[in-house]
Amino acid sequence: MTTLHDAPYAALSTAQRARLERFARAFDGIDPMDYDLLIGPRVEDEALDQARAAAQRALGSGARLDAARAAMSSFSEGAQLAIARRLPIPEVSFTPRPGGDASDRVRFLLGLERAVAALISWDELSDPERLVLLGPWTSVVAKWVEPAWAEGPG
Repeated sequence: MTTLHDAPYAALSTAQRARLERFARAFDGIDPMDYDLLIGPRVEDEALDQARAAAQRALGSGARLDAARAAMSSFSEGAQLAIARRLPIPEVSFTPRPGGDASDRVRFLLGLERAVAALISWDELSDPERLVLLGPWTSVVAKWVEPAWAEGPG
């Protein structure tokens, strides 16, 4: 992942960049073979739609949204590269791992993007919105990114 001090991330606050850097360190420590544990829901519900809308409002438009998109893209590319490095060539080419099928990989990447959006818009989201957006990433964030939040969200 590029450093979060590069130009695309200039619109993010120091706290937002620090949160993303902690998430990046935690993310780098996850074995790609365990990505299937972080696959998001098959069916998106109203709570997820509302939380996503809250994050979109918080991200706004312009430079901050561009920075969020750059971060989402960087994490997504990092995940795909980690998968390619970890899995044998036949598996990468013919078996859509992790998670077993292509829809699982898409759900994993969408969930990762939602987690990044939640981390950037953290201060503008309620705890329930954070929980819904983070989904299976909640434990990673609670342990490595925002431990004080883990002690008492809500």
